[in-house]
Amino acid sequence: MKPIYFPHTYVTPQTARAISVYFKSMVVYQASARPLPAEMQALAESGFLDVRIPDPSDQSRFDDVVKNFQNWGDLYFDDRSMKTAFSRSAGEPIPFFNESAASQIVADVKNELNPNQPPKAADAIFDARIFIEFAQEFDRQSHDIHQDLGTHNEKMRHLLAGLKGATDDPAADNWFAAESSKNDPGEFMGLKRLEAWMHLFEKDTAASGMLLAASRSLLEHLLDNVPTSEKIHVYHSAADPWTDPETLGSWRQNLMSTLTSLVKAKPPASTDMPLNPYPADSGEPCVSLDLYLIPDLTPLESLAACISKPLPRSGNQPARSDIQNTLIGLVQAL
Repeated sequence: MKPIYFPHTYVTPQTARAISVYFKSMVVYQASARPLPAEMQALAESGFLDVRIPDPSDQSRFDDVVKNFQNWGDLYFDDRSMKTAFSRSAGEPIPFFNESAASQIVADVKNELNPNQPPKAADAIFDARIFIEFAQEFDRQSHDIHQDLGTHNEKMRHLLAGLKGATDDPAADNWFAAESSKNDPGEFMGLKRLEAWMHLFEKDTAASGMLLAASRSLLEHLLDNVPTSEKIHVYHSAADPWTDPETLGSWRQNLMSTLTSLVKAKPPASTDMPLNPYPADSGEPCVSLDLYLIPDLTPLESLAACISKPLPRSGNQPARSDIQNTLIGLVQAL
């Protein structure tokens, strides 16, 4: 069993680094077979990311819609960089990416491609995949902006420290916090992302019983809608898996074995199953893993409690299979 990252399809190197403290690999979905961002391609080649495309259908049509959207964006912004357009907006919402505009643009582009084609039931899934593609590009360019701002702030910190003749704060060299944005990735259109992502999840025939999130706000919404959920453990770590991976190898394997047993345990699932303590490491903890158990509900059933309308049953997942319970992990900077 591998944990599945949700509900985003873009994984930053910093997030991957934090998650790899606890897990050797994880699954991330893509809306189509379009090329991965370079940083994600490197993570896939390393074996950390298991990239899956649950619905590869209509690739040519998908590419046409994305191309038409990009052409529309070039005309609208008069610039090829959404990053530049975002900077110019001075905090105003990006015109194409809000609750009303996103669906309208997709509809306009599709109507231009097939003006006489009546709507199909499968269009809801296709629209969800298009939304995910746009959201991934938004996330990627937002990450670039935060990285640029972080680099600027780091230079300013060193400059001020030099002018004052002071020693830099050691906490600022924390390997995760120094590189990771504190912004919650689920605060912007979180439920819309979740609903679109679920269309992919229900088509994955090898779906796991464990989900991983990097958004506390979205996870809290989920837990509020599933009152039987229970926090079962919290891990804190200062370890850096990219500089000393062997130290964590056997511990991660034991953790995954225990979590797999929890997912498959017949009701009532035992929440007192022993979890191995985290290997002692030096330094101030900088990343944490919060584990939550939702007994007697599959991940699809658990996530369905968060959205306002039922999903069309078009996927391949069996109703129950050997997954009896849902585990959710929240990884975040401290």
